[in-house]
Amino acid sequence: MAVTFAEVRRTFRWEDVVGRLDWDPARRLNRAHEACDRWARERSRVALVWVGAGGESRTFTYFDLARLAGRLANALRRLGIGRGDRVAALMPRVPEAYVASLAVWKLGAVFVPLFTGFGPEAPREIEFVPSLPRTESGKIQRALLRRQAAASSAQA
Repeated sequence: MAVTFAEVRRTFRWEDVVGRLDWDPARRLNRAHEACDRWARERSRVALVWVGAGGESRTFTYFDLARLAGRLANALRRLGIGRGDRVAALMPRVPEAYVASLAVWKLGAVFVPLFTGFGPEAPREIEFVPSLPRTESGKIQRALLRRQAAASSAQA
């Protein structure tokens, strides 16, 4: 028998949710760990089955997602992205969008999903840090400023 929303709402308790997390409340919540990494211990556990508009499909295990997100997180870290940074991504509904969000969360950064449904004006309305350039793809990365600062100090 299916559980109704009304039943879940009536019996919901945050204490029950927190009790199921693999998280020490004395520390910060690691969303990537809770959503993916903790389940990746079972390498064959399916996390996502994606079916494209043309009928093609791809299956990802939690291990696959954790590995891909880890690789992207390392690349973003090398660019200087870290805790508290905001990373916006304009991506279609593909598994790589999940990988991007997990990677950003692994760094303690804030993932800002953008999609075309916001309309063509939406990216222009995002408040960007004035000292940072806006790249062709619409990505803003504090890393560019850090690179410029490092290059300047190396020349001095």
